[in-house]
Amino acid sequence: MDKLTFNFFQEINKDNNYNLLFPKREVGLAIAWLYQQILVGAFTDGTFKETDIHEALDKMHPGAKKPDHRKQTDRFNIIVSDLQHYFIRYDEGKQAYFFKEYGSEFCKHALETLYGNFEPTRIEKICTELKKNLEACYEESDLKDWLDIEFDTFKPQLKHQIDYLERQIDQSVHEIRQSQIKKGDTSILETLKEISERFDLIRKQNKELNAAFRELDRIKQLLEQKAIRIDDKDLGDRVFSVQQFIQEMKKLLSMVDQRLDRIQPKVKQLFANLNKPLFNARIEKFLAYLLEYSTVETVHSKKVLQLPDTIPKWIFYRQKPKFTIVERKKDLFPSTAKRKHTYTENKDHKKKAYQKSRERFQQQNKVDIWLNQIEKDLQQTSEISFTPYFFKAFNENDQNLELAIDLVYRVLQEHSSYGWQLHIDEGMTENQENGSLQIRKMSIQKKQHEAV
Repeated sequence: MDKLTFNFFQEINKDNNYNLLFPKREVGLAIAWLYQQILVGAFTDGTFKETDIHEALDKMHPGAKKPDHRKQTDRFNIIVSDLQHYFIRYDEGKQAYFFKEYGSEFCKHALETLYGNFEPTRIEKICTELKKNLEACYEESDLKDWLDIEFDTFKPQLKHQIDYLERQIDQSVHEIRQSQIKKGDTSILETLKEISERFDLIRKQNKELNAAFRELDRIKQLLEQKAIRIDDKDLGDRVFSVQQFIQEMKKLLSMVDQRLDRIQPKVKQLFANLNKPLFNARIEKFLAYLLEYSTVETVHSKKVLQLPDTIPKWIFYRQKPKFTIVERKKDLFPSTAKRKHTYTENKDHKKKAYQKSRERFQQQNKVDIWLNQIEKDLQQTSEISFTPYFFKAFNENDQNLELAIDLVYRVLQEHSSYGWQLHIDEGMTENQENGSLQIRKMSIQKKQHEAV
């Protein structure tokens, strides 16, 4: 049974599976508390006693701080029994418990999500390593190992970085909505300033992550090249899903930029609107201070305004320096006149170039006609052989090998855009009219996923 035939919803809805996989809040917090104790080294070798589990459950109980609270030992024993399905395992030799793989991953995933570590440098190294190992895949078995072992391992880490940026935006928007605006209170202005600076940082991080993902474009191109030689349908579908994932990563990065484009100007405008009354109030207070504490003194029969001692002295007038201007005569060092070249039009060369371009255009037009014919024939049947089309294009155009080769190149280059899937065999087929010309057998099919 594989993932496609396994009915996930039916199984998780069966019996008590959902509650065993996702326990209640107080039980989940108790699991997190035990995991934290392991991280800080409170539990040696990662094991803990049943009394430790009871202690964790008792700490997280909603009524733990009430005076009449009593430890519910019998209920805790039932919870411990339930946790042994997926979260913890009992070691009879040590008479202690330790986390199962699901329990560790349950806590580890939550920790990494909340910690929100941004690592574009590490992501760039991962993408570079994935590309390097993909280039070394020459057989279908190698490609399967690359998909199962390497790409699936690092796929969550690639998407986690974009999730981190989106969480930063959501948190900033939430802080704006929760801020209380009070008259004369500068806390909201400081909050908006911090959020505006945070948006600038997010935009910078988004550009860094986009640069770290640049190797994904090369991976996508390599997969397209390898997909031509894949005969296994399941493997082809997996390659196609990887290409879709890469496209999704690029789209999500673009969406982060679009969100910043919508939100950031509004935050800056709000900051400016709220800051304007405060700025006006400070200017008014400053002017009142100058009027009250400034004095006028007589210096050499001139009245001079003396600002308060706390105001820095400014020099309002400064004598401009005088520069000597040396005039440059334009005819002092006259430049040598250059001879103007004249070109005569060669009508023969022009006619030959035009004729060559016209022939090339006509050839491209003929290739387009053959491609349309292949597409039309694929509407009638699910699979066709490409060999007859190649030889017809060769024979019906005065054995123009360049046109036939151009047709092959266009099929290999543009089959994805037409929704075709190519299958190339090792066998060769000869031209019936000219036995010296051979081509490898190749069939064309419509991709099945296009019908979805």
